[in-house]
Amino acid sequence: MSLFKKLSKRRKIVPLPPWEEIVEMMYGKNNSYNHCEVVDVIYSLDKTKRYVIVKSEEGFIKCFYEVLKLYDDDTETMYEGELPACWWNGGGNGSIYDSKEAAMREMKAEPNYKNYFVQA
Repeated sequence: MSLFKKLSKRRKIVPLPPWEEIVEMMYGKNNSYNHCEVVDVIYSLDKTKRYVIVKSEEGFIKCFYEVLKLYDDDTETMYEGELPACWWNGGGNGSIYDSKEAAMREMKAEPNYKNYFVQA
């Protein structure tokens, strides 16, 4: 049996689930940052955007805005057992703060937070 046939038998292609199911699947996933401890994750009302607050080894606090995106917008399938989406940087490299409270104050003042994270 050829190598291609062996590999193709191991990776089963399945239909892409509905967007709502993907959103639930990705909730709480990909929360690791190099050399940083995740302090808090705040999700938007529809769970497709989030702020991740991390603490570096040196004690600095950073806040990242991330948006949920499909790996491939043109596909209707995925490999079984793999995630079909990931969290993308929604802009910027994250500001540096001396405390979580300072990061939260700044985050709550941003238009993205006002538009997607609080009910009007």
